[in-house]
Amino acid sequence: ISPMLETRTERFSGTSLRLLSRPEWLPSTILFLLLALMLGYGIVKAYPIFDDGWLDLLVREHGTQAVHRSIPDRPLYGRLLEMLCTGSSTLRFRFAVVDILLWLLFAVEGAVLWSMLYPDRKAYGVVVALLIVTPVVVQAQLCTVTIVISSTLASALGYASLLALHAYITGESSRRRELLLSGVLLCAAGVFLSEYGVCVSAVGIVLLGSMGFNAQEASVRGRALRAAAVMGMTAVVSYAVFLATADLRTRVNVQPRFRGTLSDSFLDVATGV
Repeated sequence: ISPMLETRTERFSGTSLRLLSRPEWLPSTILFLLLALMLGYGIVKAYPIFDDGWLDLLVREHGTQAVHRSIPDRPLYGRLLEMLCTGSSTLRFRFAVVDILLWLLFAVEGAVLWSMLYPDRKAYGVVVALLIVTPVVVQAQLCTVTIVISSTLASALGYASLLALHAYITGESSRRRELLLSGVLLCAAGVFLSEYGVCVSAVGIVLLGSMGFNAQEASVRGRALRAAAVMGMTAVVSYAVFLATADLRTRVNVQPRFRGTLSDSFLDVATGV
C-alpha cells in the first residue's frame, strides 16, 4: 500500500483516476505561514525602528490627533496612520498584524502577476511571492505601518488595479463593467495614498499597452489599449487631486519638480544627503 500523501493512479474500465493527490497549494501555504511567523517575531522584537520610532514618540508625547497634522504631504496616509494609532491595545502587536497581512497580500499579488505574464511557468509564482516577503530584494519588512501603508499598500492597490483590468480584458463579458470600475477605483486609491501609486500605474500602463499591441484578436487589442488609457487617465487625475490636497512644502524631495537631474540624485546618495 502506497503512503497516503503519494499520488496513486488506478485504472478502472479503461479510465485513469487520480486518487489521494496532495493539494498543490499545501507546501506554499506552509511556507507562507512559517514566513509570517518569523516575520511577526522579528517585527515585535525590533519595534520600534526607523520611522516607527518617530511615530511611537509622536503618539506618546502629542497624542494620536497630532499624527495626520504631522504628515501634510500625504493626507490620506496620515489619516490611516491616525486610525491605526487610535485605541488602547499595544501598538507593536497591532502594527505587526497589519504589516504581515499587507506583505502577504503583496506577495500573493506578485505570484498572480507572474502567472499572468508567464502562464507556462506558473509553478514559479511561489518563488516570486517568497522573494517579495523575505527581506532580500526589499529590506523594509521589519518597519511596520510607517512603511507598509505608504509604500506597500499603495503599490498593492496599484497592482490590484492592474489585475482587475487584466481580468477585464480576458474575462467574461458579463463582468467587464464591474472589473473596469474596480480597476479605476483601486488605481485612484493607490495614487491618493502616496506617490508610489503613480509609479505602479506607469508599470501597469506599459504592461497593458504591450498586451494590446501584441494581441492577435482585434477585440482583445481594443480592450487592452482601452484599459491602458483608462489607467493612465485615472492616474493623472488622481495625482492632480493628490497634489491639490497635499502640502508638499514640508518635504521638498517628494515634489514632482525636485532636482530632476540624474547627477543630483547620485550626488545625494554619495554624500548621504
